[in-house]
Amino acid sequence: MAALGDGPVPAGLGASALRTLLATVDADNEPNTEGQHRGSAYRDGWYGYVRKDLQTVLGRKVRGRYSREFCGRGSLRRCQRALRRPLRAALAVPATEVYGGDPKCPDADQWCFDAIEFKATGGATQPLIHWVNRPTYQQATEIRRRLGR
Repeated sequence: MAALGDGPVPAGLGASALRTLLATVDADNEPNTEGQHRGSAYRDGWYGYVRKDLQTVLGRKVRGRYSREFCGRGSLRRCQRALRRPLRAALAVPATEVYGGDPKCPDADQWCFDAIEFKATGGATQPLIHWVNRPTYQQATEIRRRLGR
């Protein structure tokens, strides 16, 4: 499967700007984290850029609009045509290619591939758990007085 940046350069962006952007911000940040199963996912990457561009092309209100639309050069029909081919190609990629190669998931299973693995501390271990979209900020609270029984 072709990696992002192997295909055509988005209109108006230019190959040099695309290379700089790819070197600065990872295009993807999936839960597997190259077999580490950290669970942190989709916290960076190009998702926001793409979403903002698509929202603009769809004619929706967008805060902090870009100076131009990239998908279909602003034309909804051209954008739809530009997206169909890569989406069909992605659907044709076998699961073994997308989710394969992870020794923890020998059957190229998506659930396993995206699962979170906890680091063992001492003798305590935990099996893989479902990937969840956890909140960015988490809070731990200490109760300082004893409550009634």
